[in-house]
Amino acid sequence: MVEMKMEKNIIGILGGMGPESTADVYLKIVKICQKKYMISDDADFPQILIYSCPISSTEKPINDSGILSCIENGIEKLIEGGANIIIMICNSIHCFIDQLREKYKVKFISVVEEMLKEVIDDGIRKVGLLAFPITLKKKVYEREFIKSGVEIILPNEEDQTKINKIISNVSKGNKTEKDKKEMFDVVKKLESSGSESVILGCTELSLLLEDKDRNNILDCNVIIAESVLTEFFGE
Repeated sequence: MVEMKMEKNIIGILGGMGPESTADVYLKIVKICQKKYMISDDADFPQILIYSCPISSTEKPINDSGILSCIENGIEKLIEGGANIIIMICNSIHCFIDQLREKYKVKFISVVEEMLKEVIDDGIRKVGLLAFPITLKKKVYEREFIKSGVEIILPNEEDQTKINKIISNVSKGNKTEKDKKEMFDVVKKLESSGSESVILGCTELSLLLEDKDRNNILDCNVIIAESVLTEFFGE
Protein backbone atom coordinates (compact mmCIF):
# COMPACT_ATOMS: atom_id res chain seq x y z
CA MET A 1 0.00 0.00 0.00
CA VAL A 2 1.48 3.32 -1.09
CA GLU A 3 0.62 6.07 1.42
CA MET A 4 1.50 9.75 1.61
CA LYS A 5 0.80 12.26 4.38
CA MET A 6 -0.90 15.38 3.04
CA GLU A 7 -1.33 18.78 4.70
CA LYS A 8 -3.82 20.00 2.11
CA ASN A 9 -5.69 18.61 -0.84
CA ILE A 10 -4.00 18.45 -4.23
CA ILE A 11 -5.90 17.20 -7.26
CA GLY A 12 -4.14 14.74 -9.56
CA ILE A 13 -5.39 14.25 -13.12
CA LEU A 14 -4.32 11.13 -14.96
CA GLY A 15 -4.90 12.13 -18.56
CA GLY A 16 -3.61 11.65 -22.07
CA MET A 17 -6.47 9.29 -22.98
CA GLY A 18 -7.08 11.49 -24.90
CA PRO A 19 -5.00 14.63 -24.49
CA GLU A 20 -7.64 17.10 -25.70
CA SER A 21 -10.33 15.76 -23.39
CA THR A 22 -7.85 16.04 -20.50
CA ALA A 23 -7.45 19.73 -21.31
CA ASP A 24 -11.25 20.04 -21.54
CA VAL A 25 -11.75 18.65 -18.04
CA TYR A 26 -9.06 20.96 -16.65
CA LEU A 27 -10.78 23.98 -18.22
CA LYS A 28 -14.15 22.83 -16.87
CA ILE A 29 -12.61 22.68 -13.38
CA VAL A 30 -11.40 26.25 -13.79
CA LYS A 31 -14.79 27.46 -15.06
CA ILE A 32 -16.67 25.75 -12.20
CA CYS A 33 -14.30 27.35 -9.70
CA GLN A 34 -15.04 30.75 -11.21
CA LYS A 35 -18.82 30.37 -11.49
CA LYS A 36 -19.83 28.14 -8.58
CA TYR A 37 -17.12 28.94 -6.04
CA MET A 38 -16.66 32.58 -7.12
CA ILE A 39 -12.88 32.23 -7.27
CA SER A 40 -11.04 35.03 -9.05
CA ASP A 41 -7.61 35.21 -7.39
CA ASP A 42 -5.11 32.73 -8.86
CA ALA A 43 -3.95 31.78 -5.36
CA ASP A 44 -7.43 30.49 -4.46
CA PHE A 45 -7.69 27.90 -7.24
CA PRO A 46 -6.94 24.25 -6.36
CA GLN A 47 -3.45 22.92 -6.74
CA ILE A 48 -3.63 20.51 -9.68
CA LEU A 49 -1.11 18.08 -11.14
CA ILE A 50 -1.66 16.63 -14.61
CA TYR A 51 0.18 13.58 -15.87
CA SER A 52 -0.37 12.64 -19.49
CA CYS A 53 -0.30 8.86 -19.80
CA PRO A 54 -0.89 8.17 -23.51
CA ILE A 55 -2.27 4.73 -24.25
CA SER A 56 -3.20 3.58 -27.75
CA SER A 57 -6.95 3.84 -28.21
CA THR A 58 -6.82 0.67 -30.30
CA GLU A 59 -5.61 -1.48 -27.39
CA LYS A 60 -6.84 0.07 -24.13
CA PRO A 61 -7.38 -1.89 -22.05
CA ILE A 62 -7.08 -5.17 -23.98
CA ASN A 63 -3.58 -5.95 -22.72
CA ASP A 64 -4.70 -5.55 -19.12
CA SER A 65 -1.37 -6.13 -17.39
CA GLY A 66 0.56 -3.76 -19.65
CA ILE A 67 -2.12 -1.06 -19.51
CA LEU A 68 -2.45 -1.35 -15.73
CA SER A 69 1.33 -1.03 -15.34
CA CYS A 70 1.28 2.17 -17.40
CA ILE A 71 -1.60 3.56 -15.35
CA GLU A 72 0.12 2.69 -12.06
CA ASN A 73 3.27 4.44 -13.23
CA GLY A 74 1.21 7.59 -13.87
CA ILE A 75 -0.62 7.34 -10.55
CA GLU A 76 2.68 6.99 -8.69
CA LYS A 77 4.04 10.12 -10.37
CA LEU A 78 0.97 12.04 -9.25
CA ILE A 79 1.26 10.74 -5.69
CA GLU A 80 4.97 11.56 -5.60
CA GLY A 81 4.00 15.11 -6.59
CA GLY A 82 1.62 15.32 -3.64
CA ALA A 83 -1.75 14.49 -5.20
CA ASN A 84 -4.24 12.94 -2.80
CA ILE A 85 -7.43 13.22 -4.87
CA ILE A 86 -7.15 11.56 -8.27
CA ILE A 87 -9.38 11.50 -11.35
CA MET A 88 -8.78 9.54 -14.54
CA ILE A 89 -9.83 11.12 -17.82
CA CYS A 90 -10.83 7.92 -19.56
CA ASN A 91 -13.96 5.88 -18.91
CA SER A 92 -12.46 2.59 -20.13
CA ILE A 93 -9.67 2.42 -17.55
CA HIS A 94 -12.17 2.66 -14.71
CA CYS A 95 -12.33 -1.12 -15.00
CA PHE A 96 -9.10 -1.01 -12.94
CA ILE A 97 -10.33 1.28 -10.19
CA ASP A 98 -10.78 -1.46 -7.58
CA GLN A 99 -7.15 -2.59 -7.99
CA LEU A 100 -5.93 1.00 -7.81
CA ARG A 101 -7.90 1.74 -4.65
CA GLU A 102 -6.53 -1.38 -3.04
CA LYS A 103 -2.94 -0.48 -3.87
CA TYR A 104 -2.88 3.30 -3.28
CA LYS A 105 -4.23 5.04 -0.21
CA VAL A 106 -5.47 8.17 -1.96
CA LYS A 107 -8.97 9.22 -2.93
CA PHE A 108 -10.01 8.06 -6.40
CA ILE A 109 -13.08 9.80 -7.82
CA SER A 110 -14.86 7.38 -10.16
CA VAL A 111 -16.75 8.95 -13.04
CA VAL A 112 -18.96 5.84 -13.14
CA GLU A 113 -19.91 6.10 -9.46
CA GLU A 114 -20.50 9.84 -9.73
CA MET A 115 -22.61 9.35 -12.84
CA LEU A 116 -24.68 6.73 -11.00
CA LYS A 117 -25.28 9.18 -8.12
CA GLU A 118 -26.52 11.74 -10.63
CA VAL A 119 -28.84 9.23 -12.29
CA ILE A 120 -30.29 8.08 -8.96
CA ASP A 121 -30.71 11.66 -7.70
CA ASP A 122 -32.62 12.47 -10.89
CA GLY A 123 -34.89 9.45 -10.36
CA ILE A 124 -33.83 7.87 -13.63
CA ARG A 125 -34.43 4.12 -14.01
CA LYS A 126 -33.49 3.69 -17.68
CA VAL A 127 -30.50 5.45 -19.18
CA GLY A 128 -28.84 5.32 -22.59
CA LEU A 129 -25.07 4.96 -22.90
CA LEU A 130 -22.72 6.13 -25.64
CA ALA A 131 -19.22 4.82 -25.04
CA PHE A 132 -16.00 3.46 -26.49
CA PRO A 133 -16.20 -0.27 -27.45
CA ILE A 134 -13.78 -1.34 -24.70
CA THR A 135 -15.87 0.48 -22.08
CA LEU A 136 -18.84 -1.56 -23.28
CA LYS A 137 -16.88 -4.80 -23.52
CA LYS A 138 -15.62 -4.42 -19.94
CA LYS A 139 -19.15 -3.46 -18.76
CA VAL A 140 -17.63 -0.55 -16.87
CA TYR A 141 -21.03 1.09 -16.40
CA GLU A 142 -23.28 -1.96 -16.37
CA ARG A 143 -21.68 -3.69 -13.39
CA GLU A 144 -22.34 -0.64 -11.16
CA PHE A 145 -25.68 0.44 -12.55
CA ILE A 146 -27.36 -2.96 -12.55
CA LYS A 147 -26.58 -3.37 -8.83
CA SER A 148 -28.61 -0.21 -8.22
CA GLY A 149 -31.51 -1.30 -10.39
CA VAL A 150 -30.78 1.11 -13.24
CA GLU A 151 -31.23 -0.32 -16.75
CA ILE A 152 -28.74 0.68 -19.43
CA ILE A 153 -29.90 0.92 -23.03
CA LEU A 154 -27.20 0.64 -25.71
CA PRO A 155 -27.20 1.63 -29.40
CA ASN A 156 -27.77 -1.09 -31.96
CA GLU A 157 -24.78 -2.41 -33.88
CA GLU A 158 -25.17 0.03 -36.76
CA ASP A 159 -25.42 3.04 -34.47
CA GLN A 160 -22.50 1.87 -32.33
CA THR A 161 -20.39 1.74 -35.48
CA LYS A 162 -21.34 5.38 -36.10
CA ILE A 163 -20.35 6.33 -32.55
CA ASN A 164 -17.00 4.54 -32.92
CA LYS A 165 -16.29 6.54 -36.08
CA ILE A 166 -17.26 9.80 -34.38
CA ILE A 167 -14.92 9.06 -31.45
CA SER A 168 -12.11 8.34 -33.91
CA ASN A 169 -12.74 11.60 -35.76
CA VAL A 170 -12.77 13.67 -32.57
CA SER A 171 -9.56 11.99 -31.38
CA LYS A 172 -7.92 13.26 -34.57
CA GLY A 173 -9.12 16.80 -33.85
CA ASN A 174 -11.96 16.66 -36.37
CA LYS A 175 -15.09 18.00 -34.67
CA THR A 176 -17.82 18.51 -37.25
CA GLU A 177 -21.50 19.47 -37.17
CA LYS A 178 -22.19 16.32 -39.20
CA ASP A 179 -20.77 14.09 -36.47
CA LYS A 180 -22.56 16.07 -33.80
CA LYS A 181 -25.86 15.63 -35.64
CA GLU A 182 -25.25 11.89 -36.10
CA MET A 183 -24.48 11.53 -32.39
CA PHE A 184 -27.73 13.27 -31.48
CA ASP A 185 -29.62 11.09 -33.96
CA VAL A 186 -28.39 8.09 -31.95
CA VAL A 187 -29.38 9.87 -28.72
CA LYS A 188 -32.92 10.32 -30.07
CA LYS A 189 -33.12 6.62 -30.94
CA LEU A 190 -32.08 5.71 -27.40
CA GLU A 191 -34.75 8.03 -26.04
CA SER A 192 -37.35 6.44 -28.30
CA SER A 193 -36.27 3.06 -26.86
CA GLY A 194 -37.12 4.23 -23.34
CA SER A 195 -34.01 6.10 -22.14
CA GLU A 196 -34.94 8.89 -19.74
CA SER A 197 -31.49 10.43 -20.20
CA VAL A 198 -28.31 9.56 -22.09
CA ILE A 199 -24.79 9.25 -20.70
CA LEU A 200 -21.85 10.39 -22.77
CA GLY A 201 -19.47 7.77 -21.40
CA CYS A 202 -16.54 8.77 -23.59
CA THR A 203 -14.48 11.89 -22.93
CA GLU A 204 -14.00 12.52 -26.66
CA LEU A 205 -17.75 12.69 -27.32
CA SER A 206 -17.99 15.46 -24.74
CA LEU A 207 -15.79 17.63 -26.94
CA LEU A 208 -18.63 17.93 -29.47
CA LEU A 209 -20.92 19.65 -26.98
CA GLU A 210 -21.62 23.25 -26.09
CA ASP A 211 -23.52 24.16 -22.92
CA LYS A 212 -26.76 24.55 -24.90
CA ASP A 213 -26.48 20.94 -26.13
CA ARG A 214 -26.56 19.29 -22.70
CA ASN A 215 -30.32 19.10 -22.23
CA ASN A 216 -31.08 15.51 -21.12
CA ILE A 217 -27.39 14.63 -21.61
CA LEU A 218 -25.16 13.43 -18.76
CA ASP A 219 -21.67 14.53 -19.80
CA CYS A 220 -18.83 12.57 -18.19
CA ASN A 221 -16.40 15.50 -18.46
CA VAL A 222 -18.77 17.80 -16.58
CA ILE A 223 -19.61 15.17 -13.96
CA ILE A 224 -15.98 14.37 -13.13
CA ALA A 225 -15.01 18.06 -12.97
CA GLU A 226 -17.90 18.87 -10.62
CA SER A 227 -17.29 15.79 -8.47
CA VAL A 228 -13.57 16.34 -7.89
CA LEU A 229 -14.25 19.90 -6.76
CA THR A 230 -16.98 18.72 -4.39
CA GLU A 231 -14.39 16.40 -2.83
CA PHE A 232 -11.67 19.07 -2.86
CA PHE A 233 -13.78 21.66 -1.07
CA GLY A 234 -15.20 19.08 1.35
CA GLU A 235 -18.84 19.58 0.45
